[in-house]
Order: sequence, then C-alpha cells, then structure tokens
Amino acid sequence: MQWILIPVILIAAFVSGLSGFGYGIIAMAVLPLFIGLLAANIVVSMSGLLMFILLTVPLRKDIQWRALLYLSIGMAAGVPLGVYGLVALNENLLLLLLGLIILFYVLYASFLSHRWHLKLNLRYAFPAGFLGGLTAGALSSGGPPVIIFCSAMGWNKRQFKATIQSFLILAIVYKLVLFLITGLITRELWIMSLIFSPIAIGATLVGMTVFNYLHDRTFRWIVLGVLSVMAVILIGKSLGFVTAV
Repeated sequence: MQWILIPVILIAAFVSGLSGFGYGIIAMAVLPLFIGLLAANIVVSMSGLLMFILLTVPLRKDIQWRALLYLSIGMAAGVPLGVYGLVALNENLLLLLLGLIILFYVLYASFLSHRWHLKLNLRYAFPAGFLGGLTAGALSSGGPPVIIFCSAMGWNKRQFKATIQSFLILAIVYKLVLFLITGLITRELWIMSLIFSPIAIGATLVGMTVFNYLHDRTFRWIVLGVLSVMAVILIGKSLGFVTAV
C-alpha cells in the first residue's frame, strides 16, 4: 500500500470535518497519481462513507429534508451516467468545466454577491443533484454543484453542512452498489479502504471540534477558501499541470 497517501487522507478528512465537504476532491487530486483514477474513486468512496455518517449524526435535526429529496432525485439520474463516464467521457473536459463553475461561484460570492444576490429555490435542486451525482460517479467529487446550491439557499452553517453531508452519503452508497454490481471492487481496494477509514474518522473528529467554535461568517469564508483550492486543483489537472502515473 502507498503509505505516503496517509497524510493526504488526514488533510482531506480534517477539511471535510471542518467544512462538511472537500474530502473527495482533495483526496482525488493526489490518489490517482499513485493508484489510478478508478481505484482512487473506489477507495475515496469506501473510506469516506463512515466519515460522512459520523459528520452527519450530530446535525441530523438540521437536515433540510425537502431539499435533500429533490437533490437525491437528480443524483439518482446522475450517478449511473458518471460511473459510465469514468471510462467513456473525457475526464479532462469534465474536470475543467467543474473547476470553472466553482471558480465562477467563488468570484461571485467574494466580490459580487453584495450587488447581485444569488437566491435559489427548490426547483434548482434537481439540476444541482444531477450534476453532483454525475461528478460523484465519475470523479468522486460530487460536492461542488450541491455546495453552490446550498450556499444560495440562505441556510445557517449547521443546515448547510447537514444537508450536503446527507447528500454525499446517499451518493456514495448508490455509487458503491453500482461498483459492487459491476465487480470493480477488488480485495486490495477493500484492504486499503479499511486502513484509510479509521484514519479519516480521526482527522474528521478534529475538524468537527474546530467547526463548533466557528462563527457563521468565518465558516462562509472557509468554505470559499476550500472551494478556491478545489477550483485550482481541478483546472490544473485538466490542463495537464498534474499528470497521472
């Protein structure tokens, strides 16, 4: 096993415990370089499942159930296409588009939101869920489209975090079922996931502790900061500045 990947899991899980998202994109920025895209997708999904459940349980009363339902309907259509696209679609193009969407939102939220207020309603949950499912299936990075939707709903930090994490749990379970049906999960990937899972949980607990002391405004800027890093990573990978081995 690539022991050098453990620090990556620690950082990704801490950020996820703090912000409610980021585990998939941060981990997927590095793991494919060592174990390949498909294997990284599976390991990130399996090792992250218990972590996201742990994150969500304390916030279960804050889940926005109606929005989650609409997001999940869209996700149900997107995940199978994303899993198929893991082999058939142009990965670099998908990475570039996702990175540009995230970057556009960060720029808007940082500099323009006080002039043009983006306020979405539940109708936009369907396309957000579909795009989240598509990118979750293909890249194990389903958070950004849903993050943008949830950020524009005017929820507090607990509602925001609880709903995103619940969506990610459902997307991961759905995707893992498809992976199992298609026989893509090997014994080696099971072992690697079991090793990474408690490491991710430990780092997540630290992030959760820090989260409890954050003011909503501070939390918002942390979210934008994490999104900025995500955008740079995705665009850099799509343009070939980081290449898989």
